[in-house]
Amino acid sequence: MNNTQITQEPRYPFVPMFANGQPQADFYANGITAPVLISPRSASDDTRHEWTGYLKIMKRGTYFLSLDADSSISLAIPFKNVEFTKEAKDLSVKPESVVLEQGYYWCRIVHEYHPTLGSGQEFCIAVLSDKTDVPDINSYLDPNVTPPDKEGEEVITLVNLYRDEEEETTSSSSSEGGGDDFEFDPKSSSPVPVPAPVPVPVPAPAPVPAPCLLPPANRPPKRNHAPVPVTVTRKAMRTASKSNLLRAILMGYCLVKAMHVSILPLQEVPLLLLRSDS
Repeated sequence: MNNTQITQEPRYPFVPMFANGQPQADFYANGITAPVLISPRSASDDTRHEWTGYLKIMKRGTYFLSLDADSSISLAIPFKNVEFTKEAKDLSVKPESVVLEQGYYWCRIVHEYHPTLGSGQEFCIAVLSDKTDVPDINSYLDPNVTPPDKEGEEVITLVNLYRDEEEETTSSSSSEGGGDDFEFDPKSSSPVPVPAPVPVPVPAPAPVPAPCLLPPANRPPKRNHAPVPVTVTRKAMRTASKSNLLRAILMGYCLVKAMHVSILPLQEVPLLLLRSDS
């Protein structure tokens, strides 16, 4: 992939991952780059190739990077302050070691070819391994040979990660070119707040109206209930004062009311039946 533009430092140099390998912090994977591998080929002009993306590390450990190219190849991992460079004049192919945690590391790999400095053939390769063994570079570069299938060893490919634009503009946990202050709060492990119970108001009991001892003036008598006249003897009238007479009438009225017998209202009571003392 030809690219002569120099890539700026990443905004997110490291992205943690979940146990299933998916990125955290609202990041999403969007494919991978081409392998960092160019088989030997003739080239007469200067060329430059650049790979940028995230190096996916599934588990913590010590990893070994093997680079080879004509004329030069470099690999940078800003979050780890690591930068390796391999030139054609370097005879040693000993892998470089680096300790990596589980997660996604932003990585940039640049290959430059200059015919005047090289052998006339352009090629490059970058291999990541979890073993100290020197990989067989020629087996990867030869297009007529099937590359070795070694566990824990592979030609580097980078993962493309992205976030929603809204998340990028509102995020306050990251800084341009920073790394140590870039914190994440994964949604899957965030506790869900439980709302406090809302007290339910208990309605006050409705006031019970005081019983009315006197019926309405115009209430008709109940069915099958005959009015009961109240009688007062002349002797009672002679012996009672005016106030005692009224009290005697009311007491008699309330006594009949307590017996569940319908009577006429006081204002409709007929003339008192007077009878002679006998």
